Amino acid sequence: MHALGFEDMQVQREWALENFGEEFISEMLMDPELSKVVNFDVKTFGEPDLFLQEGQILELGKWMIRVLHSPGHSRGGLCYSVDGLLFSGDVLFNRSVGRVDVQNSSRADQIASVRRLYRELSDDTIVYPGHGESTTIGAERLENERVSESIINL
Repeated sequence: MHALGFEDMQVQREWALENFGEEFISEMLMDPELSKVVNFDVKTFGEPDLFLQEGQILELGKWMIRVLHSPGHSRGGLCYSVDGLLFSGDVLFNRSVGRVDVQNSSRADQIASVRRLYRELSDDTIVYPGHGESTTIGAERLENERVSESIINL
């Protein structure tokens, strides 16, 4: 499920501001049709319970989850690394990457984020993207043409 589908998340307000910017959010408040496009009503945002930071460790039972700031598809993009797994959101997919033709996205940031994942994570790290099939860092490093082309053309 895409992050915009979670109507009850307390982090929505901060997420929306980071990813869309204040100007876009203000436009959404004034335009009910635009609000429908992203599937939530910005007026319902409350204060976040928690602001996630780069390198922060979240404890969930026995798991220690590392927060990785991974801009590209969005300025506030995050990945989560835990016990040989990576939850990559819209940063890295099976043989693809997240779109960078949306507001507040950056091709250069996306490439830097993917390079960082390749550098910091082992080849056998299992990647669970926000959309599509799982993969591994090693398979993406070898077979992801979208990333290879982007890195070569940077």
